[in-house]
This record gives sequence, structure tokens and C-alpha cells, in this order.
Amino acid sequence: MLKWQKVLKTSQDCPDLTDIVGDEDKAKEIVEAAKASMGQDFSLVDLDIVQLFAQRLAGLSEGRKGIYDFLGTKMNDIAPNLASLIGVVVGARLISHAGSLTNLAKCPSSTLQIPGAEKALFRALKIRGNTPKYGLILVVA
Repeated sequence: MLKWQKVLKTSQDCPDLTDIVGDEDKAKEIVEAAKASMGQDFSLVDLDIVQLFAQRLAGLSEGRKGIYDFLGTKMNDIAPNLASLIGVVVGARLISHAGSLTNLAKCPSSTLQIPGAEKALFRALKIRGNTPKYGLILVVA
């Protein structure tokens, strides 16, 4: 049994875990779950693999945050009205799908809900059914 497993099974109050999680209630939930756990002990090799996986996930999360910040900066420079109106990510997807900001500006407003739903649109036109309600932009009624 590893050191942290012994601490979790013997201690009700774990300040180290509270520092890691950042929430005392969540730390108590983890301690209670560890007491009721019926799983087997981790070997050191398994622990290394889990730690490597967690580090990679943390790196991906930081990378995603960096890309989102970069996209927000670029969208506020290029299309601030679009970014504030529908959001940074959806605005960037619309510009990407249209090909350029100029092509997006040339689109009539009735076609702005269609990008991303072309397949559903052509299927609806083929069977003479209802056209799609949303594509990249979700229309909330």
C-alpha cells in the first residue's frame, strides 16, 4: 500500500489533499470514497502511467486555453462585433466555413443559420421536408 493510500484511509482531515483539490468538501468526498473503495492497490508502474497520463491531459488543457486566448485576441482584432454578438468560437467557425470575412459579409442573413447543416438542408429539400433549424449557430426559440 502506498503512503497516500494509508493517509487517506486513516485520516479524516487531509490538508495536503485539500491543497491539491482546492476545496475542503471535495477532499472529504475523496477521503470517503477511498475508504469505501474496493479496488486493488496501484503498483508503482501503474502509478507512473497514470501520472504521465494526467500530465499529458494538463498539457492539453493548457494548450487549449492558449489557443482560445489567441483566437479571442485575433477575433477581437478582425471581427469584434461578430465576436461579441455570437462568441469567439462560433464566429471563427463561421468565418472559416464561409472562407473569409468578406464572403461571410456577402451572405444574406437567411443563410447564416445553414452553414454546418448543408447535409440536413439538402436531405430536407430532396424529400420536401422541413429545413434544418440550426447549423453552426444554434437557434434558441
